Amino acid sequence: MAQTLPLNPKPFLNSLTGKPVSVKLKWGMEYKGFLVSVDAYMNLQLANTEEYIDGACTGNLGEVLIRCNNVLYIRGLEEEEEDAVNKLNNHIISLIINSSIIIYTIFIIPIESIKRIVHSINGFNVE
Repeated sequence: MAQTLPLNPKPFLNSLTGKPVSVKLKWGMEYKGFLVSVDAYMNLQLANTEEYIDGACTGNLGEVLIRCNNVLYIRGLEEEEEDAVNKLNNHIISLIINSSIIIYTIFIIPIESIKRIVHSINGFNVE
């Protein structure tokens, strides 16, 4: 059986500082926001924080401090968000290519992604 080695979580937490994170508490609540700081006890300070209970957003809390002993886990959100945007872009391209009708839908997509889609379909740059 493979032996596991203990890992110091402080470098991991420091690498998440300034980035969007999701913090799940032992009691089931989840908080999503930007990790502002971590102290020596691993208490977490979040900004622009939203609270989620049972997967539903219950509101914007702004700046919060989460005491270390309440945390079940913390994870970064950037990679997941990039994957979601890429999946959405691929879905839009397939709708445009495979459909003979124009579908008007409102999406929140970065302008660079829209330029790439138009460029790949029309073969020219949009400025």
